[in-house]
Amino acid sequence: MTGAAMNDTRWSPAALLLIALGLALIVAGTVPLATTGERLQYAVALTDQETQAAKVMRLSDKVGDVREQVGTAAAAVAAAGCAESVSVNAGGDSCTARLVCADEGWFDVEPVQLVSGRGFMRTELVTGANCALLDERLAFSLFGADIPEDAKVEIGTRTCSVIGTVRAKTCFGVKTQYCAWMPLRALLGEDDSGSAAAGLALDTLTIEARPAGGAGTRELFENTARSAWQAGGTSISLAKEAMRGTVILRIVALALGFAVWGRLLGRANAFAAGQIDRYRRLLRERYFPRTIPRLLAMGLTWALAYGALLAAAYGLLSLAFHPLLTFTEWVPDDFTSWSSLTKVFWNLIAEHATLVRTGTWALREVQFYAGLARWGVISLLSGIAMTAIGRR
Repeated sequence: MTGAAMNDTRWSPAALLLIALGLALIVAGTVPLATTGERLQYAVALTDQETQAAKVMRLSDKVGDVREQVGTAAAAVAAAGCAESVSVNAGGDSCTARLVCADEGWFDVEPVQLVSGRGFMRTELVTGANCALLDERLAFSLFGADIPEDAKVEIGTRTCSVIGTVRAKTCFGVKTQYCAWMPLRALLGEDDSGSAAAGLALDTLTIEARPAGGAGTRELFENTARSAWQAGGTSISLAKEAMRGTVILRIVALALGFAVWGRLLGRANAFAAGQIDRYRRLLRERYFPRTIPRLLAMGLTWALAYGALLAAAYGLLSLAFHPLLTFTEWVPDDFTSWSSLTKVFWNLIAEHATLVRTGTWALREVQFYAGLARWGVISLLSGIAMTAIGRR
């Protein structure tokens, strides 16, 4: 085989394309995951529309109890209902949007960037005023570039005044890109037809906390939400889910890191052995006092080389064991007990085999970027494998 043919085999366009695509997907997935802040969510599915209003009222009134029990462990605690797909109408134009029904304090947990107008006042959230915030893309689709001062939209059977527009984050993994906000308690009063329901079916009701820092906040919030708010919900930690999405990337990085570390250690040992051999020959030619500078230089070189290797090993081990600080359910109570090990294994199997798991929009966003990162790793490894096979 000629050299040109070997080069074509080693660096095939398909392999290079897979490697480039993999790196691009890894960056596109891991950057949003790395910037995911810690937010704790506890979501409850709302399935019965007839009893939905009473349940929303009851859980909304209980948010204060959760806030009081969590205390200073959380910087903010609030609740909101979410309908994944509702029709928002204005002047004959209609768009499908995600509706967030915010309770008091919600925007302290999930801040939004105001573009025009104003945000909700506390009294509007408490009393359930008929007003709404629209994301700027939804407002442009309904009203164009100029939004009238008396603009109104119909959400369900309720007519709401548009008080402002906000800049909502776009996620390509979510089907409904538009978003609208209205007070949660607006669903509890009478609508335009005099009915006690707003003609809307919420999919989930979520209580969310932004931790203030400190250990144990996640467990405290989850236990408090289950006992003082509503049992049977789904507990979600966005930072934990973001780390879960990068586990495969962490494994690949550890494998490559330890492989490179082993080669560097071998080179360092060979270099040290060569220096020792040269120093022995030098001792045959010179007296020991005259070789002390060379000996000190050798010692300093070894200290720097092996010190750097020890630091790299510490970094790799930290990368390997850091998830265990987050996923405490992976750690058995007793490593020497077979029953403890099997208990952890079956608990993890049961957790992933759960048929019903209430999700949130933020969770689906994290899962989308985690999927990008996983496919990026698969593409990267496929390209590397093609390159390795081509060299044989």
